Amino acid sequence: MIQFTPEGEILEANDLFLKAVGYDISEIKGRHHSIFVPENDRDSSAYRTFWESLRKGENHGEIFKRVGKNGHELWLRAIYFPVKNGSGKVVRVVKLATDVTDFQNSNIDHAGKLNALERAQAVIEFDLDGTILTANENFLNTVGYSLEEIRGRKHAMFVEEKYHDTQEYREFWADLGAGRFRGGEFKRVAKSGRGLWLQAIYSPILDNKGEVIKVVKFATDITEEKLRIAEFEGKIAALNRAQAVIEFDLDGTILIANENFLNAIGYTLDEIKGKHHSLFVDENETKGAGYKQFWKTLGEGVFQSGEYKRIGKGGKETWLQATYNPILDPEGKPFKVVKFATDVTDMVHRRQEQERVGTVVDENLDKIRVTVGEANVKAGSAATASTQTDSMIQVVAAAAEELNASIHEITESVGHVRKAADLTFSETETIGVSTRELSKAAEAMNRIVTLIEDIASQINLLALNATIESARAGEAGKGFAVVAGEVKSLATQVTDAIGQISSEITRMQDVSNDVVGRLESISKSVGELQGNVGGIADAIEEQGIATRDISCNIQTAATAVADINRNLKELSDNMDVSNRYTQEGIDLYRSLKVS
Repeated sequence: MIQFTPEGEILEANDLFLKAVGYDISEIKGRHHSIFVPENDRDSSAYRTFWESLRKGENHGEIFKRVGKNGHELWLRAIYFPVKNGSGKVVRVVKLATDVTDFQNSNIDHAGKLNALERAQAVIEFDLDGTILTANENFLNTVGYSLEEIRGRKHAMFVEEKYHDTQEYREFWADLGAGRFRGGEFKRVAKSGRGLWLQAIYSPILDNKGEVIKVVKFATDITEEKLRIAEFEGKIAALNRAQAVIEFDLDGTILIANENFLNAIGYTLDEIKGKHHSLFVDENETKGAGYKQFWKTLGEGVFQSGEYKRIGKGGKETWLQATYNPILDPEGKPFKVVKFATDVTDMVHRRQEQERVGTVVDENLDKIRVTVGEANVKAGSAATASTQTDSMIQVVAAAAEELNASIHEITESVGHVRKAADLTFSETETIGVSTRELSKAAEAMNRIVTLIEDIASQINLLALNATIESARAGEAGKGFAVVAGEVKSLATQVTDAIGQISSEITRMQDVSNDVVGRLESISKSVGELQGNVGGIADAIEEQGIATRDISCNIQTAATAVADINRNLKELSDNMDVSNRYTQEGIDLYRSLKVS
């Protein structure tokens, strides 16, 4: 109990009040009631109105929040009643109070919790037979009904039809009617017919006698979470089917592994469970700082991924494309590591072989590029040489044409020479015949001269005989002697003439013989000349034919060289293109290797 003046000044207080507020009477006597009021309420109009009504003689009774010594809060169930004097004037105010702080705090706690539940959860109340009494907005929004649509209907309206008449459903309500709590995840049906999942508590409410009077259901719509969990579970199941999965403590101790992982490394679960991850790592790697840092980073919650070389049972080399995923607790702290992996051993071996082949290909491409470049240079040189050859062949072709024309003229000239040689040979033969006839005539004349000489000798002998006979005759023989002398002189002259004729005939015969010999040599030479001229004519004719063939072939060669020249230029252009494409191929290939 505590007493105040009508203005609120403290007059006195009993020990129970003082104990409740924590003051001594000396600390509060003469001070205003507002020392017990929370600071926010002291200057409020409601507080002023409160004391004005007391001064008017009006009673006030309720549970009040007050402040004790050192600011501690307390709750008092109190009655303020004004005390009046004989004239009806309020002379003091007496307050009778009970400390209900614990009770009020409990009520506040309960009310707060209920309010929080009301705000946060879907709440619905049922009779013991499942008849709906009421439901809050959260529940109505969850199921899509209004309160008028569900009040008085049975709980079964939210249950799948196939579940209505089951023994399980009947036992569910029997347990609630017996006061047994039921909680868990329940599948229910909304107004739209869609399925929904509720995390719910069905709480039987008991009266003072301990009898169940109703059932209150507190529920949270976990449909999205359930679907998300189902999705997660489906994904995890799919990962378990498709990938190798193993779990570790933060220090790398193996917790569990699925069949795919065990098949990849060749161990059984019993052989690896409780052992360290280093079982799968090359000994040289586990000794390095990088391996310790690897697990330190995972322990800090940092995701790791990559392609890892691991050692299976019996030292088998295994390559895994893996992710190490730190799993976080609700406070965001890692508590284990899950590894999802795919066995890529064959792929890595193929890639290593491809890299080896790629290196060879890369080197060969470089060689090809260099070779193509050199071939391009050579093709350019060949094209230049071909162009020069083309020009030279054109000159040779023109010269061949001129040579052909010259040989044609030579052939004609040799034809004329051959005819002249034939004619010369014929004339030489004729002259030879005539000369031989002349030689025969000279021989005949020589015989005639010999005959004449014989005759002259006979005449000379006759003249001598005549001289002798004229001498014997004397005078009678003088005339005969003169004649004999004349005859002798004539015979001498004849002999001299015949000597000259003989000398000339001999000389002529010698000349004729010489001419015949020379004509025979000439005839032989002309015959040889005739044969040579014929051979030359034939050879020249053959040369003419060959020259025409050569000219024709040179023309063909000129055309071919022109084609070669054009093809070489095209080849050179193609070499340029090939070189460019080869370089592009090398660059692309190397970029692919880098990527």
